[in-house]
Amino acid sequence: YIPSKLRLMAYYLRIYLGMILITLSFIMGLKRLKVLDKPSRLIVLLSFVGLLSEIVAHYFAVKYKGNYAVYNIYSIVEFSVIALYFNYSIDALINTRVGYYLIAIGVLIGIVNILFFQPIRTFNSNFLLFEGFVVTGLSLYAFYRMLYKNNDLQLAMYPHFWFVTFFLMYWA
Repeated sequence: YIPSKLRLMAYYLRIYLGMILITLSFIMGLKRLKVLDKPSRLIVLLSFVGLLSEIVAHYFAVKYKGNYAVYNIYSIVEFSVIALYFNYSIDALINTRVGYYLIAIGVLIGIVNILFFQPIRTFNSNFLLFEGFVVTGLSLYAFYRMLYKNNDLQLAMYPHFWFVTFFLMYWA
């Protein structure tokens, strides 16, 4: 048995620690924004959107005792930014605009899921499953293109290798 005050304190510790870490990554990205390429700037945007959603979700959790609506909307925005990242980071997708098509499909699926299957005040597992499949597939394709295109690429020094690795580990 864990007393309720201790559980509440642990909740606030996790929330604020997470917000601090996201804020630090966003600030570091902002400091380097001028030297970053377009896909890396989208990662900075993703960290800002994540920070904003965590702040709003925390407010809704405290004020209204529920924040699923915030996370449902955030997951659609997150999917859009990640799709744009892959659109600009994978050489074979830049001219085909696949990322924009994925955004259109993802927004449509997200809205249909909210309207017909999982209301906005519930956990949107359907959309997260879709997002996980797409991000995992794009991550694997990005690895393929990195290895196919560059025989002498030093992966440990290539930032997009690490971004894609993080996406794959998180979503797989």
